[in-house]
Amino acid sequence: QEQYLEAHDRLLAETHYQLGLAYGYNSQYDEAVAQFSKSIEVIENRMAVLNEQVKEAEGSSAEYKKEIEELKELLPEIREKIEDAKESQRSGNVAELALKATLVESSTSGFTPGGGGSSVSMIASRKPTDGASSSNCVTDISHLVRKKAENQAESRAAVEGTVEAGATVESTAC
Repeated sequence: QEQYLEAHDRLLAETHYQLGLAYGYNSQYDEAVAQFSKSIEVIENRMAVLNEQVKEAEGSSAEYKKEIEELKELLPEIREKIEDAKESQRSGNVAELALKATLVESSTSGFTPGGGGSSVSMIASRKPTDGASSSNCVTDISHLVRKKAENQAESRAAVEGTVEAGATVESTAC
């Protein structure tokens, strides 16, 4: 689109924004920040062109001013996306370092030929309340359980009678 559109076209800004979102969802935060920055550049170029057009068009500048205001409202949102991408990158790097440290630690203390059961004993010695801490709080839900119908035989007969009546209607219709 950069080849076919002007450098200040809103479609180009939207494309960079969408690419930034896609890179962000794919955890490619450097590329996301670059695309969001390009989107801001295109919007700023568009605002400069519109400001020039406002100066040239004396009477019909309301339309240009409206578009400038719309673009000004978009800029903080895009800058927020840039900050979010940078924050995600930092938190991703911290998580990656923690994961590497955990893997390195587990590989040094893990299954060795001399002490085959050391890791298993560490796992077994964990507290049993790690995943079941909420089991102490019991909620009575017996009022939500439906009771069976008292006369199941009568309800079945009524259903069968309805089916037979429908069958007789169909047989007379033919």
